[in-house]
Amino acid sequence: MSSEFQNTLKRLKPDKHRAWLEPRAESELEFLGTTSHRPAKLLYDTTVYIDILQGRFPQQGEAMLRATEAWHSPVTEAELAATCGLFDPAQSQTREIIEQIAAVIDRRPSYRTITPDPEVWREAGVLSGTLARTQGYGRE
Repeated sequence: MSSEFQNTLKRLKPDKHRAWLEPRAESELEFLGTTSHRPAKLLYDTTVYIDILQGRFPQQGEAMLRATEAWHSPVTEAELAATCGLFDPAQSQTREIIEQIAAVIDRRPSYRTITPDPEVWREAGVLSGTLARTQGYGRE
C-alpha cells in the first residue's frame, strides 16, 4: 500500500528531472507595468511589501494592486518578521521601521491569507529539492 508521500513522489517524478532549467528572456515575461492582462487576484510576494514600505513600488503597479483581490501568505509574514529581528535596536530608525512593518502585517485580513496544507508543503519540499539538484545549488 502506498503512502501519501510515495504517491507524491510518483506524481512529481523527481528522478525524471535531470536537466538544467533555462531562464526565459525578460522580453517573454509579463510584468505589471508592461502587460494589458489584469489579474483578478494577486498573491503578494515579500518584495511587494518591502517596495511599498520603501516608497519604491511603481505608481502604475499600485493602481493594479488596488484593482485586484489581494491574497497573502504566512511565508511573507515570516520573512517580514525576520526583517524586524535583523534591525539593529541601537539605530534610531529601527523602532519606526518595525512599527511600519507591524502595521502592514496587522492590515492583512486573515480571511485572505492562504495557509498551505501538509500536502502543499510536502510537494514544495520535493520540488525544491529537485530544483536544488538540477540547478546545482548546495545541499544546505
